[in-house]
Amino acid sequence: TIVTPLEISLSPFELFQHLPQTQGTILLESISPHSKLYQYSYIVSLPYAIVRSIGGRTFVMNEGKSYFTNDDVLEVLRKLLAEKKEIASPLARNDSTIFTGGAVGYISYDYGMTLENIFSRHARANSFPEIFFGLYDSALCFNHRTKEWSLNSIENYELGIRNYKRIKQNV
Repeated sequence: TIVTPLEISLSPFELFQHLPQTQGTILLESISPHSKLYQYSYIVSLPYAIVRSIGGRTFVMNEGKSYFTNDDVLEVLRKLLAEKKEIASPLARNDSTIFTGGAVGYISYDYGMTLENIFSRHARANSFPEIFFGLYDSALCFNHRTKEWSLNSIENYELGIRNYKRIKQNV
């Protein structure tokens, strides 16, 4: 894990508003100052892979290659994460709350109904994926207690810095 201090004078929400809202740009904002988890907010952008599923078809975009598969979406996600051992293994550090990369996204209520074999009488009202995850090897981290930003990377420091420079151009 590589943690690089950054000079940014914006709040997490302000920085997020300045970023291009491309697929996979996500703000994980801490909102409760009474929780231990409040200490950090994260911004991820430019995922190295995207996995999404609609109606049992899984779309994967991984390092420039795109394809559809009928494989189970959660199994596809597990395999992609396993390829990056630094993400899949526990952090070898005392502060395990630092996010350095991995999967960020959502599993919809509709997918939960599919897993439990609950069928709806209503047609889907939208075309949002039932599952969407971006896979990241770096994250911008804001420490609410110290008011400091850092770039946290798992393995490819150069890629993390390159992503940060692309983000900084928009601020």
